[in-house]
Amino acid sequence: MMYNIEKDGQQDQKMCSTLENKEREKELCKLLLRIFFWMDGLRQQVPNVKGGSTGQMIWIRRNEETKVKKEEEDLEHYYRCLIGKVTLVKMLGKHCKLKDVSDVVMKDVGNMRTRMNIPGGNKFCKDVDFGSLRIGGTFMWGKIKEWIDAFTIAGSYGVELPEVEKGQSKLHDIQKKGQKKEICPEGEVELDPSILEKLEIKFIDDSEDLSLDEAIDPPGKETSGGKKELEEVLKEAMEANDREEAFLAKTLQELLLKKHLENKAKVEKKKAEEQTATLTATSPGK
Repeated sequence: MMYNIEKDGQQDQKMCSTLENKEREKELCKLLLRIFFWMDGLRQQVPNVKGGSTGQMIWIRRNEETKVKKEEEDLEHYYRCLIGKVTLVKMLGKHCKLKDVSDVVMKDVGNMRTRMNIPGGNKFCKDVDFGSLRIGGTFMWGKIKEWIDAFTIAGSYGVELPEVEKGQSKLHDIQKKGQKKEICPEGEVELDPSILEKLEIKFIDDSEDLSLDEAIDPPGKETSGGKKELEEVLKEAMEANDREEAFLAKTLQELLLKKHLENKAKVEKKKAEEQTATLTATSPGK
């Protein structure tokens, strides 16, 4: 992911242009765009042109370069969605300028999807709600953060890539700026479901706990299996040896889908009961 979100490609150089006079908002907007492009299955590569490099990477569809089995491709798309959305929420979700850029981001994401013929984006993201991210974040964030913090770029590779030292990527930089008083006088803000919804992170339960810190049940509440199931999946994955990563991703996908469907059914049942109670209370016989 990190090589693809450090710098614009040719196609997105002029995106976020409505924020031209707002430097901080524009750089956040552009970073979010690149995270979405990567989640949608795009990647940056050096353009193949006569006379040498143009100095700018281009975005291409990943499946144009990588021949994999359909099942493996689907798994990669799901894994990419989880990594991208967990990273977005964890590192940028509390940025004070997120509200100011969300509409512009999604407008340009839509434009890129049309241009690259990927209508709707990553179809495997549609069932990844905030509850799923809580589970995925608990299970995956330690490793994701390790990758992000270790990322470096030692040379430009002929396309004007900036040198990056550990812990100093564009993602780190913009996260830190969101914590500075001169940019965000009140510092980081609370996660806002309405903004996250705009960024295609849906909430199916209005009472969702807005935290990705832990996916465990509060004291005194009967366990829903979150932490226990995660530990079981980790144990199985560790026993899978050479197929650990693929097995982990596939098993995690199945667990999160199961949790999504269970939560969705619970919320729909609750809403139906509330509607029935309201109708009963307002019926003529009452």
